[in-house]
Amino acid sequence: MENTKKVLSRKNWFLITMFGLVGQLCWAVENSTFAAYALELTGKSEVITWMTSMSGAFTVLASFIGGTLSDRLGKRQKIITIGMIFWGIFTILFGFADFIPETDKGLMFIPFYVVAMDSIMSFWGSFGFTGGFQPWTTDISDKTNRGTVATIVSACSIVANIIIQGLQGTIVQAFGSFMPIFAFVG
Repeated sequence: MENTKKVLSRKNWFLITMFGLVGQLCWAVENSTFAAYALELTGKSEVITWMTSMSGAFTVLASFIGGTLSDRLGKRQKIITIGMIFWGIFTILFGFADFIPETDKGLMFIPFYVVAMDSIMSFWGSFGFTGGFQPWTTDISDKTNRGTVATIVSACSIVANIIIQGLQGTIVQAFGSFMPIFAFVG
C-alpha cells in the first residue's frame, strides 16, 4: 500500500502558522508576564499560586467544552474564532489592573481581579486553541504530515517565548507599565 503524503494548501499552512503563533504568544504572556505583573502589583506570591491553580481548572473545563462543541457542531472555525477573539480581549483586560485605585478596597480587589482575569483568559484560550485549533489541525492532516504540522505548532511556541522574553523587559522599561505588552499580544 502506497503512502502518498497529503499536501496541505498554502492557506492551511498560513493558518496553522498564524494561529499557532498567536496562540503561543498568549500562552507565553500568561506563563511569564502575568506572573511578574501580578507579583509587582500585589507583592504576594500566593496570588501566582492561585492564578496557576484556577487557570489550570479553567483550561481543563474550556478544553472539554470547546472540544465537545467543535466535535458535535462540526464548526471548528467558529470555536477557534470565538476563542481567539475573547482570548485577546481578556489578555488586554488583564492589564487594566493598573487602573484600579490604590485604596484599601483596591488593594484587596487587585488579587481577585488578576486571578479572575487570568482564569477567564485561560478559559477562552483553551476553548479556541485546544478545543478548536488543535482538533482542526488533526482534521486537515493525516499520518503522512501530522508530524510536520505538530512541529510547526511546537516551533511557534519557541518563537513566541523568544519574542515575549525579548520584548518584555524592554517594553516594561520603556513604558513603565506591562499594559503595552498585554495590548500588543491581545
